[in-house]
Amino acid sequence: MLWIMFAAIASVYTYIWDLTQDWDWLHKDAKYKYLRDELAYKHPIYYYIVMVTDIVMRFAAQLSLSTPVITPIMKPALYQFVIALIAIFQRGVWNFFRVENAHLHSLGGLHVVIYIPLPYETEKFTDKAEEVRDFGKIVYLSHDI
Repeated sequence: MLWIMFAAIASVYTYIWDLTQDWDWLHKDAKYKYLRDELAYKHPIYYYIVMVTDIVMRFAAQLSLSTPVITPIMKPALYQFVIALIAIFQRGVWNFFRVENAHLHSLGGLHVVIYIPLPYETEKFTDKAEEVRDFGKIVYLSHDI
């Protein structure tokens, strides 16, 4: 039974880490209560739903360690399969909001890169494009061909 207590503590700790560090939520004075000022998705309800479902899915994954408790309800193989699907879904949801947070921080000027020098000459490509343009074809050029 001691392992159940430690599993619960680990789940709560990783849940709080997700909310505060990975997703940058739980700001009391933010524009969207307990979220942050800027959100990439239209409706804040998505974020609140994820807050609830993330902890539920974390504890469901912890239940996979206690298969004998669930055995009367469903077969162990089916139970493990369902728990694996829940864990995959939970990691997918985590990725969506982690990438959203990284994107918003990048837009905030933390990691924005305006120009990356290329390891080759671009003039030879622009000369070829000019030749093609002379024959009546439309070619859109960028310096990062």
